[in-house]
Amino acid sequence: MLIGDIIQIIVALSKVRRLFWSEDDFKFAFATQIRLKFGNAAEIRLEKRYKGENGKNSYTDIVVRMGGRNFPIELKYKTAEGTYADLNNEAVGLMTHSAVDLGCYAYLKDINRLEYLAKTDPDFERGFAIILTNEPLYYMDTGRSSVYDAFKIYDGKTVSGMLDWDRSNYDIEKLPSWLKSHTAFELTGSYDMNWRNYGSVLQSLDDPADCTQFKYQIAVVGK
Repeated sequence: MLIGDIIQIIVALSKVRRLFWSEDDFKFAFATQIRLKFGNAAEIRLEKRYKGENGKNSYTDIVVRMGGRNFPIELKYKTAEGTYADLNNEAVGLMTHSAVDLGCYAYLKDINRLEYLAKTDPDFERGFAIILTNEPLYYMDTGRSSVYDAFKIYDGKTVSGMLDWDRSNYDIEKLPSWLKSHTAFELTGSYDMNWRNYGSVLQSLDDPADCTQFKYQIAVVGK
């Protein structure tokens, strides 16, 4: 499975679903498209458990096994609030996930976990970290510095190396709990953020003047 296959799966999915109620909904729909593309050649597992770097249980969203090799896939679905019509005219109400800084962190942490699997799973072939969002703060460069500069994933940015928060504006003795719990980590690879449009622009059912565009980003771990 190559990045071209993943893009084909996403394009096919965009033709039947433009919106998802949740990340789990997105995950199930994505796995369904994998089955449609590869048929019985692919064994598909959801939430497959493994021992993480800290010795605790971790879970991979989707693992596709083909030809005796594993292709783990991590998915993120981050939305801004609004109600829009899907292709079947179903009105889908999106929640505001906010906390873009933690969303960026979580996406890059997915890449970090895939790098760990690349080192520890003898059957690992290639992994994919995917994020789908209609929140522009993920893919647009605001040009403003912030505590999460190292974790930003805007279009055109390259992310690699040790990633940590900017603590310059915090009292080291009084760090907020969220900063303490989201520790620094390192990416051994280098990843270019290359955002693509997902489907067409959607018009809000609440306010016809309000439109939204979903975009997605794929990071590939492995050869």
